[in-house]
Amino acid sequence: MRWDLGEYDEFETRVNKFKTYERTSSFLINYWVFVFLGINALIIYILGTFFGIGFVERQMWGVFIIFAVVIVSLVIVTTKKKKKYELRDDEWTKFYTYSILYNLEKYSRASPIGMKEDYRKKAVKKAKEFLSCINKRWKIGSFMMAKDYFGNSISELKNNIRYRLIPNLKDGDDELLGKIKQHMGNFLMYSNFDLESINI
Repeated sequence: MRWDLGEYDEFETRVNKFKTYERTSSFLINYWVFVFLGINALIIYILGTFFGIGFVERQMWGVFIIFAVVIVSLVIVTTKKKKKYELRDDEWTKFYTYSILYNLEKYSRASPIGMKEDYRKKAVKKAKEFLSCINKRWKIGSFMMAKDYFGNSISELKNNIRYRLIPNLKDGDDELLGKIKQHMGNFLMYSNFDLESINI
């Protein structure tokens, strides 16, 4: 089974850029007080050292305002950049499915045991990230009918990843990993994540 590695490369680039901007904006939003106070304390110390305390007292509010503007501007810029690379839920799904397939393909072609284990670990890591992505990003909201209709499917998908995919990627033999690769390929093509035929 073949899949579009060009599409995978594009997803990987978008995910890396998105996560970089997401981490930066989240850090600034969550820790802006500490960043703000830390930068200002440093500036005040430097100014005090070179120009004396009197100069610092006169310029202190100006320094605070300037760096408050800088921090707010950074939050705005990184948030806008993040949105440029944002992925839809189906694109996140494709990315992680591609990632698992890619590492399983590398595993099947590798000869040294050490390399095979590296690719297996990477596949497990991507499966765990996929589960984390579903928990973090797939939101249904408070609409109960949507929860009833989609919630069960999402719950089943998470259970399949948590209790079937991840353990079998960790401990499965080559034959089982081949089955997983086939299932992930089917999921990529048909969006049908059914791992029932994989025995634990």
